[in-house]
Amino acid sequence: DEHLDDLLAAGSTAIFFSRLSQIDDCKAFLDARGLGYTEVRGATNAAARAEAVRKHNAGEVKIFLGSESACGVGISLYTLATMIIASPQ
Repeated sequence: DEHLDDLLAAGSTAIFFSRLSQIDDCKAFLDARGLGYTEVRGATNAAARAEAVRKHNAGEVKIFLGSESACGVGISLYTLATMIIASPQ
């Protein structure tokens, strides 16, 4: 929370998590702050995945959430200013 405003001031941010429950916690936090985001998980189909990437790259949302396994290959987020890989134990 203490760094989110600084990250968003720098530009688009992606946050990749090792566990899906962490994505859910982050979504609840972002919803409470009224911040838009898009997400990709392993169960996300190809069309929804492409739409999530498009929305982020078009600047419609500044935060891209995803699981490490679902986003590790094949996603180009060329608008990113910051990428965070969060794998807390």
